[in-house]
Amino acid sequence: MASTLNILAQSASSLLKDQVSSFFSPLRENVFLHLNKTTFIKGETIWFAAYVYDQTAELPSFATTNLYVALYNSKGLEIEKKLIRIDNGVGHGHFPIDDDFTDSDYYLRAWTNWMNNFESVEAYFQRIEIVNSRSRPNASHKKQTLDYMTSVAIFPEGGKLITAANNTIGFHIRNTDTYNNPITSITLMDDQGNILKDGIPVDSLGFGKIDMYIEPTKEYQLKATFENGKEIIKVLPMAIEIGMTLNVASIGSPYVNLSITINQETLEKEEGNVQFLLFRKNNKSFIKELILDSTNTIIKIPKQLLYKGLNSVTLFNTDLVPQSERLFFNDHGIVGPEKSLNVDHHFNNTRDSVVVKIAHDNLDSLAHCSVSILPAMSIAYGPSINIESSLLIQPYLNFAFNSAGRNPEPNNTDLQLLMNGGGSYPWKVIEEGYREGEFSFESGIGLSGKILDADLANEEQIWFYTKNAKNAFYTTLKDDKTFSIKETLYKGDSLFISVLEKKGKLRKPKIEVNFDNNNTENTIIFPEQELISEFVPVVDFEELSLSLGDRETIDLDEVIVEGSRNRTSGSFLGQANHLITQEDAKRYGSLASYLTRLGFRVSIENSRLVVTSNRFPHPVLPVFIDGMYSDGSELITWSLSMVSEISYDSNTPKAISITVDRQGQGRDTKKNYEARWISYGYAISVPYEVPNYLSIENNAFQLLGAVHWEPDLILKGGKESYLSFPLLGQEEFILYFEGMDFNGNLISQKEFISIK
Repeated sequence: MASTLNILAQSASSLLKDQVSSFFSPLRENVFLHLNKTTFIKGETIWFAAYVYDQTAELPSFATTNLYVALYNSKGLEIEKKLIRIDNGVGHGHFPIDDDFTDSDYYLRAWTNWMNNFESVEAYFQRIEIVNSRSRPNASHKKQTLDYMTSVAIFPEGGKLITAANNTIGFHIRNTDTYNNPITSITLMDDQGNILKDGIPVDSLGFGKIDMYIEPTKEYQLKATFENGKEIIKVLPMAIEIGMTLNVASIGSPYVNLSITINQETLEKEEGNVQFLLFRKNNKSFIKELILDSTNTIIKIPKQLLYKGLNSVTLFNTDLVPQSERLFFNDHGIVGPEKSLNVDHHFNNTRDSVVVKIAHDNLDSLAHCSVSILPAMSIAYGPSINIESSLLIQPYLNFAFNSAGRNPEPNNTDLQLLMNGGGSYPWKVIEEGYREGEFSFESGIGLSGKILDADLANEEQIWFYTKNAKNAFYTTLKDDKTFSIKETLYKGDSLFISVLEKKGKLRKPKIEVNFDNNNTENTIIFPEQELISEFVPVVDFEELSLSLGDRETIDLDEVIVEGSRNRTSGSFLGQANHLITQEDAKRYGSLASYLTRLGFRVSIENSRLVVTSNRFPHPVLPVFIDGMYSDGSELITWSLSMVSEISYDSNTPKAISITVDRQGQGRDTKKNYEARWISYGYAISVPYEVPNYLSIENNAFQLLGAVHWEPDLILKGGKESYLSFPLLGQEEFILYFEGMDFNGNLISQKEFISIK
């Protein structure tokens, strides 16, 4: 028997694991947006940080660069869409709220083009609210009790009910119009109207479950009674006579206990047969085999042997036909409600700002973190989900994950998993296999065109330079005078284009240029289940005195972070900009000396200054002066005082851009380039602006106003990071942290700060 068991187990394991591995072989991405708020006032700005996650590898999506973020009105019409540059899984952007926002409800959606290939992969989705003169905050949540609509959903644990056996039924009772569930009682009845169980408990989100024995030929009903006297009766699914069902008996540490339930008839039929449990998450899986010898079998699995986060388990019979499926959450190795960040604070020297010190206890790689800072009384922050639930749970569910807080209770989470059955990846979907989609994986902005007057015998390369981002790159002409390239381009920037002759001279070409725009979606259909926020604001805004002045901003000290970014005219991800000061000019003297200090290799060859990368294989880097290519001959004698700024790509330098100090010695150049406005590209990231609130002393500001937003706080293991924010007349603050490190570990934390 043992030998047969081993042979069957090996064969089943190989077959099932190969199907899992094949199905999840293509990259699957998930997106989370951390918003500074979810309730806004006209004149404010929606600020967000974007996190793109490789679901299979459970790491930041290092390959992705293009993220679409769109804003829709309540009818699903697109108001505005931006393309956000993603670097190492992280990006950030904003949407100003102007006078065109006349509705109270809007929706944010975020996705990559590649995500459209997978039916099971959902875009990020979040409802936001705009408070204006025509609406009241959360007015839609203040309807009279008699107006609300209700829905009742029922799902047997494991996917089926079995006669002559104990079963578990999960249920979700939801008020579709308001955030509360005015339920007075839940009752289980048989088909004769006899009450079998009364006073069945239900949690604050309307989830609950019932354990019951099902008699053959009987039918059962669940009755929900509400405060307005309304009753809803839901008939339970019909039970089958032969079958197996899989239950999660408990998820207590350090084991997950599973229960396989069958009736006596099924036990006799399956006597001596091998059954299989397939545990899986993404492309990883393992098999546990067993022979059932009773109507109720408990399987005890150490959590350390399971996969971190959400697991799926499928019960197969000896013919490898799936019998029952269940999702469960394994918290082993995941930071729970306890805090992962150590947060401390003090005043700055002038005592008009708070300086916050942040350290991570167990961080072993670089982490990006965004922080929303609001008055402690704020009701304006109500995301439907945090980064942990969004990336570790939601991708595997059929329905929107509901959370009553930032760290949902394990029992509530398990109830929701029960209701999802096999989730978004049931075995029937995996068995069908992956179907190759039509949507391409996007990296960079496509730039193509044709040099109409190209002399192919004398001209081989086209050189490009972006004015504001100071990005220089080139490509080679094809035999038909066309070119195509993928690069980092920002919408609204200017692109200078020149043709390089073999002798090294640049000339202005006659050119056709196209910027690829592959994503044209303009409307959406809202999810059937609207995402529910974690807060229930109860406030009267009859005298809403919070309003904004003109689009001026209050000058404040910017946040202090390790590796601070350029904040003069917006930032471009990966762009290093060095402003040359008089002290730099005195200290280093020559341009060559300063370039060496920046880490470049500098040499003189054939009476030219040659700059090469310090990264293997040390390519020669072209140098541009005010956007014009230089062969390096004039740079040999340049002093650093002639330069105002030096820029290059800090990730992988491809070129060096030098801006001449016009108060010093520049050079005259004739226009040997064609300039084009970049009509399609990444949205430029701008520094956070504090709205010009007319008053920061009233109750409305404390409830709806914003203090500060930090989109990209860098955290390093063993080091402390700092940020600062103005007091704005407040004494207590609430800080919301969301983030992700390079190893895929997630950060989600809420902190209160008091300066009383």
